[in-house]
Amino acid sequence: MTKCIQLDESAKQFVLSVLTEGTSFSLSIARSINISNGTLYTIIPNGADIGHVNQYSYGGLMPQNDILKTSSGNLATLKPSTDIECVEEILRIKDIYLDSLLIIEAQILKTGDTKTIAIPQAIVNGEEVFLCTKLHGLINKNDILNLLCMAKVDWPFTIAISALDYNFYCRNEENYPFAEIANKVVWLAISAYDGEGYIMWAK
Repeated sequence: MTKCIQLDESAKQFVLSVLTEGTSFSLSIARSINISNGTLYTIIPNGADIGHVNQYSYGGLMPQNDILKTSSGNLATLKPSTDIECVEEILRIKDIYLDSLLIIEAQILKTGDTKTIAIPQAIVNGEEVFLCTKLHGLINKNDILNLLCMAKVDWPFTIAISALDYNFYCRNEENYPFAEIANKVVWLAISAYDGEGYIMWAK
């Protein structure tokens, strides 16, 4: 079971600070949408510390880390997160805006990496890398989770769903149509809580 918690004005300031200090795509979003014309919220599982939901820059939201034994016999901690809840929310939004675009900042990837990983689309704009895919009817939870895992090492990062016509995007992808994509953004997720969760915005 999960809880959807609406966030206050302080979440708006956190989101705007991440967008304005981020990539060219994040800046396009900050210029194009009015965060006040939508709902800011987070989704957490039962067992998460609800007292931490307004402490966006800090961990402690999720329960204690699990300890795993690696193949080499060493002990490693598994950092808990709400990735699954984020992916499930993306799938919910997809059903409202079928054939929309999903864009994920993936600054941890190098330009050369995009030639060796199996992803639907990698947009490379100078030193910036973005993962992009069409949210069609056949895309599933694992497809999106794999994309999320590629991007997640670098924190914070932005995920966006844009209702831009996919055919327009395909015709203009070489020109990086970030402004056009940003103008049609209907949903955002900003990684927060030291990588343990997300602040989400829905138009």
